[in-house]
Amino acid sequence: MGFCHARGVRVHVTVNTLLKEKELPQALEFVEYLCTLPVDAVLVPVGGVYTVDAAGAKAVCDALHPRCVVPMHYHHAPYGLTEVDSVEPFLELWPAEAVHHLQGAAFELTEQTAGVMVPSF
Repeated sequence: MGFCHARGVRVHVTVNTLLKEKELPQALEFVEYLCTLPVDAVLVPVGGVYTVDAAGAKAVCDALHPRCVVPMHYHHAPYGLTEVDSVEPFLELWPAEAVHHLQGAAFELTEQTAGVMVPSF
């Protein structure tokens, strides 16, 4: 990771959330390794039901220590499934000054970008 960052190269890592049981040990080992790397940003599902809930998502963020967090897969009216929770329970777990409500759905990740970025739809 340091090699890439020193050369201005961004690194994007995804982890499949639909795993077969036989894939779990290797996936866990990979995620544990990721926890040792510096993380710029995490896109984390927060809605519960079909994903982790707010507390589980916060635990992931606490383990990875990302500079920037983008919550996803939550209910926001009039879109989404009603049984999926809103983003609010997740945001309540963060200091208010760390939460940034964006004026759109996009932002640029710079060296100064930090906190929880909540897109508007």
